[in-house]
Amino acid sequence: MRLMFLLLFTLAFTACKQEQKQVVEESEFEIPPALQTVHECFVMIRNNDTIAMSLVHQGDEVGGDLIYKLFEKDQNSGTLSGRFLGDTLIADYTFESEGTSSIREAIFLRKGSALIQGFGEMKAKNGMEIFKDYRKVRFDGNIALMKTECN
Repeated sequence: MRLMFLLLFTLAFTACKQEQKQVVEESEFEIPPALQTVHECFVMIRNNDTIAMSLVHQGDEVGGDLIYKLFEKDQNSGTLSGRFLGDTLIADYTFESEGTSSIREAIFLRKGSALIQGFGEMKAKNGMEIFKDYRKVRFDGNIALMKTECN
């Protein structure tokens, strides 16, 4: 009987100790930077032109919204889905313009707190416009979206 009591006491004590250890480990748990969600907003307002971008990214994966309101041109707005490769965002831009849905690649280079849109020769592939050669994309700074606070 004494042996049985000692055995039960040891098992109960060990179980309590393991439970305490587990609680401590869970309270010290931190979300790795690659899994944290970051929300950033960018805007360019120049003369009568406005471009606004809202990005949500987790690690290198990015999603968000992009709106172009360029003076005397058709407005288009849609969603971005892509990823950062180093300081370069390459994303599919699915948008509506004059009632027509389209998809094209969009590319932006991060320079400090700005995103500079890249331009280059495009080609059609699988129903969307993509860059013909990423090495020939120009980031001339013509369209530079500055980081701003998100609403």
